[in-house]
Amino acid sequence: MAKKMNITETEWPIMQVLWDRRTATSSEIIDNVTRNHDITRRTVKVLINRLMAKGAIAFTRDERD
Repeated sequence: MAKKMNITETEWPIMQVLWDRRTATSSEIIDNVTRNHDITRRTVKVLINRLMAKGAIAFTRDERD
């Protein structure tokens, strides 16, 4: 059985960006969330890291980086 994940109200805008776009860079997520919500870039970065720690989102590294 899948583990129930607790996504906080402040994390939902990040999830919405990913659901709408299917994939996005961290910069795209940060730009979108800060443009549409009263939240700082630093806070969005922290929330992205929390979502990764929860296993709600994952990332891949671009080989060109």
